[in-house]
Amino acid sequence: VSFGQWPAAAMIYRLGLVDESPVTADVRLNLDELLDLGGGSGISGRQKFAGRTRLTISDAPTSRPSATSDRQSTERGSRTSGTNLDSSLGVFTINTAKVKAVAGFLNKRESGFTLGSISITSSMEYGAIVVVPLDHRPIESSKRLLVQVMSEQRNAGFKTSGDDVLRIESVGGPPVLVREFAGTIAFPSGAMWIAQPLDQNGQPLGDPLSASATLELKPTVVYYVLTPQSR
Repeated sequence: VSFGQWPAAAMIYRLGLVDESPVTADVRLNLDELLDLGGGSGISGRQKFAGRTRLTISDAPTSRPSATSDRQSTERGSRTSGTNLDSSLGVFTINTAKVKAVAGFLNKRESGFTLGSISITSSMEYGAIVVVPLDHRPIESSKRLLVQVMSEQRNAGFKTSGDDVLRIESVGGPPVLVREFAGTIAFPSGAMWIAQPLDQNGQPLGDPLSASATLELKPTVVYYVLTPQSR
């Protein structure tokens, strides 16, 4: 779900909207072993979701994290940074003052995901929904929010075969095909937002939507800019 996801991701990284966690994996790899193709880093995907990882290549002996330290460091990183990986659902969330985000198998929890004062629900089998402020304020006091959405994507002509284990027969090519979006973002009652849909280039796409405390995602709109209704 990476296609078109750079605006919010860049803001989160460049503006530090998520606090750095402790180093969740500190790995040292021996250069000679690597040149002899002697195995990988040992950094699990779980650790990369939860926090910072550090990789050092030198003449020192190789040292990799154990499975026990993997789980413990992941939990510590999640508590510190406001991130959480629910491996039972296959869903990753960010819940900080300036970022509300959910990514993964979103339809596995019909009740949705509560992130502070915001609730996100979606029937998308796999997708990502992110809310960040455009004015550097916490989301609850922001006057301008960016909502960013994406679902599954694949090249036209992509083809697989098999049942339990799939074999890629063709990687396909342009254009990139994207599944339609679906979902609702609910803000606190009384928080009326006017949503301006944007096209893939960040330009206005039609008229703004009527002010509401909920945003119903449109099937083909990747970006929205939200401003509060004047009182």
